[in-house]
Amino acid sequence: MKNYRWLLLLGAVLIAGVVLWRLRATSRHDTGRRLVATLRMVGRIGTEVPQFTPRGLKIYNNALYIADYGDLSVKKYSLDGSLLASYGGKRGEGPGELRQIVDIAVHDSNLWIVDTRARRILRFDEVTGQFRSAFSVADMHPLRIAQVGPYLFVMGLGPFEELFVQYDTSGRLIRRFGVVTERQAEMKINMQGVLENMGDTALVFVPTFAGYAFVFDTTGVLRTRMPLLDTRPFPKPRTEERAGGRIYYASGSAVWNMNAWIDHNFLFINTVYQKPEKQYFVDQYDLRTGHYVHSILIPSMENYLEAYWIKDKVFVLSDTSVVVYSVQPE
Repeated sequence: MKNYRWLLLLGAVLIAGVVLWRLRATSRHDTGRRLVATLRMVGRIGTEVPQFTPRGLKIYNNALYIADYGDLSVKKYSLDGSLLASYGGKRGEGPGELRQIVDIAVHDSNLWIVDTRARRILRFDEVTGQFRSAFSVADMHPLRIAQVGPYLFVMGLGPFEELFVQYDTSGRLIRRFGVVTERQAEMKINMQGVLENMGDTALVFVPTFAGYAFVFDTTGVLRTRMPLLDTRPFPKPRTEERAGGRIYYASGSAVWNMNAWIDHNFLFINTVYQKPEKQYFVDQYDLRTGHYVHSILIPSMENYLEAYWIKDKVFVLSDTSVVVYSVQPE
């Protein structure tokens, strides 16, 4: 009987160990992160705009650029919330008209808008707001864009293996490149992410569902594959066989990299955890060493889309406004 009790006790200990290990594995975002600040809400941006429907946020040269689905425009704000300019604002496929905004990029005097529904890249004058030019990308659905020096890099869903297409600023095709995993064409639906320039010499790609950052030079050569805090491979998509062929769907993932940007050799990534409960972080990495630096925890909110941390402010995009927080060092 005594041996039987010892076996029961040993079994209970093993089960408890497995449970604790699984809990640790599902909440590993609570370990390894160093939180350095707390946030205090100080205001909102966009509340003065009728039917404001923000769906994308970028920050360049101390200004906010917000894609507004309400009137199909990109609005430029100062960091204190003053409206400075507007680009687009007309629906259609004529000069300067838009059907859907999925990404924007600002470089020098250019403001680029990706219209995936019309399969076009549009260029506006960042200073005057005037439409300048557009070119078609009919062989894919463009999703992301970055200008690096005299080149444009576009990522989209198309029939080719490579992730990126490189153009000059007139829209002339230069090359396709970017293979970062096996069977990439089949996994394209799960290989979306964020593109950012590293000055005028390199491009950084942070995928939404995988725990890495990839640095390419302007010739398409992969220079760095940097693991993030939650190193995880690209997930396999869900598939469904139909009469017209196989359909691919994005698989569910517990961790999403919602946004990424670069400031003074540091890479910032807005990381969202779906399980065991939703949590939002901005993680900072040193691009020179590839090392993690520290993080901030973003307050939870309804209809959260993405966040930016710049200087002493955090801007959190919801589907109705941009919430502004001041950063309070701990």
